[in-house]
Amino acid sequence: LPTTFLQKDEMSNWEDYIIQNYKTMYKAYFDQKKYIPKENLIEFSFENFEKDKLCFIKQIYEKFSISDFDSFEPRLIEYLKSINNYKKNEFKNIDDLTKKKITENWDFTFSKFGYEI
Repeated sequence: LPTTFLQKDEMSNWEDYIIQNYKTMYKAYFDQKKYIPKENLIEFSFENFEKDKLCFIKQIYEKFSISDFDSFEPRLIEYLKSINNYKKNEFKNIDDLTKKKITENWDFTFSKFGYEI
């Protein structure tokens, strides 16, 4: 991240910054979610999305009445095939202190979304 700055990086601990921003963002989301009309919101797990990306994207188009999915679908299928072998990052070697910080600060989101810590 520091390479994106035009000025000198003043943050000494990116890890804490990221942990706090995630916590702030999701607290605000959960507090304000009640103001979003149900017809304007769709939520699903990333794991389910990964299993059938095309189906979920089609559901998004249908839910929000986005037109012309049929003409978009062939290009989407082609794109999804092109990323079929993408391997997502795995974070197996997270040190105990970082795990503790994540658990203490993000446990409420894991609970709300049904993820195990």
